[in-house]
Amino acid sequence: MPYILDLIKDKNPLLFYYSVASLLGALLCLALMRFSSVELNGVNIWLKPFKFFVSVVLFSATMAFYLSFLDNQLQVKWYSWSLVLWLSIELFLIVFQAARGRASHFNIATASDRFIFNLMAIAITLLMFHTLYMAVLFFDQKQFNAPEVMVWAIKFSLLITVLFAFEGFLMGAMLKHSVGESSVQRALPILNWSRAFGDLRVAHFFGIHALQLVPLFCYFWAQSIRDALVISLIYLGFTSFTLIQALLGQPFIK
Repeated sequence: MPYILDLIKDKNPLLFYYSVASLLGALLCLALMRFSSVELNGVNIWLKPFKFFVSVVLFSATMAFYLSFLDNQLQVKWYSWSLVLWLSIELFLIVFQAARGRASHFNIATASDRFIFNLMAIAITLLMFHTLYMAVLFFDQKQFNAPEVMVWAIKFSLLITVLFAFEGFLMGAMLKHSVGESSVQRALPILNWSRAFGDLRVAHFFGIHALQLVPLFCYFWAQSIRDALVISLIYLGFTSFTLIQALLGQPFIK
């Protein structure tokens, strides 16, 4: 881990310090949760910003590590600034809505709420299209200063991440993440996934964190490119199953 952190700091200081700043944001949200009793739908108003800050830490640090293997560092530079711009807009709007005591997602109650929700959708969409382009660069490059198995694990993880990031459009079209209900009753701690009905956030979570989990599984269990492909397909199948399960109105965990 220290080696990876040193590599990220050396190769991509922008994303390294952005990850650090996002971590501080997460810690601030934890402090606000400790001293604020304001709730939205039965959940502390600062829990969602906390989860998004943590997600940004993982995404930006992971991408910084993977991008260090690309030869086209000019495109890496542009992507790094793109990531910081679009995710900063997303985080700012989520925090802004939390400070107002209003929902940031699926909220079109007023013109300002609708504008904020749509702007967040645009920001993430642009980032994911740019991420897909970076995945293309991985597939185009022929030689890497990294084990071939891990390179393919990164390629597969990028595709799965982008695919399930766009699952957010399904939730956006429905203006909710639940199938069958919208209550937070009988929900998993912290994640707040419904234990009574289908919850589309499960597939979204496992999908976007394929970025970390697929290469991690491949690191321990893949001995060849074929192994990496099999692990990736199993992971894709599992994540797809959680999506189908949610669409059928069934909880991931009862």
